[in-house]
Formats: sequence, structure tokens, C-alpha cells
Amino acid sequence: MNANETQKVVTAEQFRLVDSEGHVRAQLSVNEDGQPQLVFVNAEGQVRAAVGITPNDGGGLILHDVNGQDRAQLLLTEDGQPILGLIDAKGRHRAGLMLNENGEPWLVLRDAEGHIRVALSVNENGQPILGLIDAKGQPRTSLTAKEDGPMILLQGPTGKACVRLSARDLEGPTLALYDSSGKVRGALFLDSEATPGLRLYDDTGGCIFSA
Repeated sequence: MNANETQKVVTAEQFRLVDSEGHVRAQLSVNEDGQPQLVFVNAEGQVRAAVGITPNDGGGLILHDVNGQDRAQLLLTEDGQPILGLIDAKGRHRAGLMLNENGEPWLVLRDAEGHIRVALSVNENGQPILGLIDAKGQPRTSLTAKEDGPMILLQGPTGKACVRLSARDLEGPTLALYDSSGKVRGALFLDSEATPGLRLYDDTGGCIFSA
């Protein structure tokens, strides 16, 4: 091969990019799991970013802090679902943005124990849903914008509805109270003509008082 010819294929187990002082600043290799990865290193020799294939054949980009701790992850699962994760300095996952198998977006926020406390999504019907969850994993509050109007639902420690506040387009605003079995026992409302009303119900759903 003469000086004017270009070598089209280079084969090696590892490629290293060094700076003017000979320090490795980037490395392309195959890791211990047999997957290719490209890592970027700062001037102090600390890995700050890595791009590669995950063991389950997904793709991933990971950003590290100066202590080598993962702080942000952008992953693509083997099923093709993208996930963005944010991690605190102690290695705890605190926030995540993802698309589920139905293509619905989800934003989740976790507490220091790793429990999901806030979830925000848009369902397949295009309705946004905000959920607040207690430390035991029970949903306690949800805010939804349905086709006929918004609704706020307050839930008890077992997840059952306790209070519902809605503003439906055709019925007017309504405040409903539920018993421990999830049955509506009282409702305060404005009808379609803005006339206030109050109804009380027995445990079978029958109206026992109306005003």
C-alpha cells in the first residue's frame, strides 16, 4: 500500500484517544458483558460519560459526577421504550420520564426511599392525569381533565375515594362525599341553571334527602 492509499478497515479490541500529555480522554472498547461502549474521561482520569449497548440489547447514555456516581441516564429498552432517569448524589433514582408500551408519556418523582410520590401522564384518550401517592404506595389525590370537565379526587389510606370535586360542562360543579365502602353519601352541587342543591343518600344509593 503506497502513501496515497487509504486503509478502509482498522481492527482492534480497544481504541484510545489521548491528549497532548498522553492522558486517555476517550476509549472505545468491548466491556466485560461483551457489549461495545464509548467512555469519555476528564483531565483527572474520571469517567464522566459513557455510551453503549446494555446487557438486554438496549441502548444507553450515562452521565457521571466527579465521584463516579451515575447522575443521569438515557436508555432505550429492548422493547424500544425510551427512559430518562435522574439520580441523586447517593445513587437514588429521584425522577424519571418515559413512554410506556402504549406510547403514553409518564413523569414520575420519587422520595429518598425510592417510592413514587408523584405521577403525571397523558392516557390513550388524551386526558392528562396527575396523581399524588403516599409513602405506602397508595394513591391519595388525583387531578384529571376529562372530556366533560376537570375532576379532583381525594382518596383514603386504602386508596378508596373520599371526596370528589368536579366541574362537568353540562351539570355544573359538584362536591361528592363517599363512605368507607366507596359509595356516594352526599352531594353539594349547582345544576345547569346555577341553582344550588344538596342530596343525601343511603348505603344502597337511594336519595333520602334533597334540597
